[in-house]
Amino acid sequence: MTHPFHLGIVIVNYRTAGLVIDCLKSLSQPSVMPRGTQVVVVEGGSGDNSAQLIGDAILANGWLHQVELLSLESNGGFAFANNRGLDRLRALHGEPEYVLFLNPDTVVRPGAVNELLAYVERMPEVGIAGSRLEDMDGTPQACAFRFPSVAAELEGEARIGAISRLLHDWQVVPEVGDEPLQVDWVSGASMMVRSRVLQEIGSFDEGYFLYYEEVDLCRRAAMAGWSCHHVPASRV
Repeated sequence: MTHPFHLGIVIVNYRTAGLVIDCLKSLSQPSVMPRGTQVVVVEGGSGDNSAQLIGDAILANGWLHQVELLSLESNGGFAFANNRGLDRLRALHGEPEYVLFLNPDTVVRPGAVNELLAYVERMPEVGIAGSRLEDMDGTPQACAFRFPSVAAELEGEARIGAISRLLHDWQVVPEVGDEPLQVDWVSGASMMVRSRVLQEIGSFDEGYFLYYEEVDLCRRAAMAGWSCHHVPASRV
C-alpha cells in the first residue's frame, strides 16, 4: 500500500532530451529538493532517441532512486503528458501533498524549490504558486498574469498612454517586484499546485493540446476559492 508523500515533480519532454538532462542536473544538486521528493519525466512520444538519452542519463548519474522515466507511445499534448506523469506519481508513491510542474527547458536555481514549497505551506489559502522566471543572466521574464479580458485586449492593442493609464488595472501582465504577489495565473514553466486543489477541481484539461492549460487550471482553482501567487524568491 502506498502512502502520501510531500512533493512530486513532473517534467514533460518532447524532443528536448538535452534540456531535460540539464534540468535534472540542476535538481540533483545538494539540498535543492526536499528529502523524499520523487520526479517523473514523461517522454511525450517524441519519436526520436529522447527516451534512450534520458534513461542513460538517469542511470549514469545515479538518479534511479528519485527519478522515474515514463515513455508514452504517442504525443497527446502537454496537458495529457502532465496528467500521465501525475498518474504515475500517484501509482508509484501515493498522493503527493504538493506537485511541481516544471518545464524541460528550465534550470532550477539553488533554493528555488524549497522557497516555493515553504511559501505554499505557510499560506493555506494558496492553491497554486509560481516561480520567478528569468534568463540565465538573471533578467526577469513575464511569468505572472491577470486573466484575459476585453479591457486587457483593448489596452494591449491600443498602447496609447491615456488608454493604458485608464485600463492599468486590467493589464494582462501586472507589475511585479521582489515581494510575493497574488495574481490570477502563473506560468506553468514552474508551477506548484496543492494536491487538495487537484483533488477538488481535477488536473489539466486535456482538451488543450499546448498553451493555456495552466490558465484554465488557475481559473478553475480560483472559482473553487483558491488563490494563486507569484513567488519571486523562487528563481528558475
